[in-house]
Amino acid sequence: MEKKKLNSIYYMTCNDEIITDKLLKEHGFTDEEIEFLLNDDRIYVEDDHYVISYMGDLLDFAKEKIEERSYGIANKAINKCYELCPDDFEVLTLMFEKQFMSDRRKNRYNKTIDILYKLRDVADFDELKDANCYTFLLSMLTELPDDLRLAAKYFKMHELTINGSDPRFENIDVRNSVRKSIFIQKYSNALSESKKISDRSISTYAYDHTLIKMAEEVTTRRKQQVGIIKSLAASDKEDEILLLYEEEAKRRVLTRTEEYIVKLAEKLSYIRKSQNIPPAKHISDGRFYDMIDNNDFQSALDRVVGLNNRTPERLSSSTNYILLNNIITEIDNIKSNKNVKQKSPKNG
Repeated sequence: MEKKKLNSIYYMTCNDEIITDKLLKEHGFTDEEIEFLLNDDRIYVEDDHYVISYMGDLLDFAKEKIEERSYGIANKAINKCYELCPDDFEVLTLMFEKQFMSDRRKNRYNKTIDILYKLRDVADFDELKDANCYTFLLSMLTELPDDLRLAAKYFKMHELTINGSDPRFENIDVRNSVRKSIFIQKYSNALSESKKISDRSISTYAYDHTLIKMAEEVTTRRKQQVGIIKSLAASDKEDEILLLYEEEAKRRVLTRTEEYIVKLAEKLSYIRKSQNIPPAKHISDGRFYDMIDNNDFQSALDRVVGLNNRTPERLSSSTNYILLNNIITEIDNIKSNKNVKQKSPKNG
């Protein structure tokens, strides 16, 4: 039977039409084709009309429409699947993504969180790894309820990566590479790795698509945050940087880069307010982070400047460069002021 004809039944279902013999014939079905659908258990009789037998067929239709970017009918199909099977993990995954895409425009994720709880409740051992990924990624975008926030903050990598025996997937190594990049908050890497998934199909569509869409949103939001942090550093607002990351750290683990931006902001704030210069230990060939820990700010700045022969334009966009430059400028000012005081004649 033509796929176009079968799809017309799904359109009828999504639009809450009462499917009768007359309606099917209006869409070109013959008596023999209707009989075939009944015998093949594609539809069954309920009262005086027909109803689709398998939610899975409608689910595949929904995923195909998403691929075609026909989101209006796809969303109707997902809603109808949810009516038929509200505890199906794959259906809930698509409901979760649909709600996430809607909520992200408002930057309010209350309804997404409600569906996340349902996902976690119905998940089996393998599916829980997916729900954990969604929980982890959502924690990067909003403040979750305490139980989810704490779970996301202290996940171990094995709680997100797929088991080798998971029957849903074939290309598990690549998918786990994506998930590991997500776990260490290397979202650009995760998106790049996701392009290597060669066995995407209708059967795995919901899981891959949802994960990638969430990673894309976190990547966008993280870039925006980096821009805000650079602007604050350039405006001598290191205390605002500290407040921003204080809130971030309540709901997620900061990356190492972020931890050291915090350290530089703390050191700069201390130097400015106390007018004291912290003792430094020179680290000539050490790691960048060791230089910061040992207050060897000049060596750290030299390392940033020398990295990849950075141009002035690239340096001006580096938060580390801006903060280090501000620290050294502040230290030079303190030294200069002390020298002026030492050289000034004593009052007689």
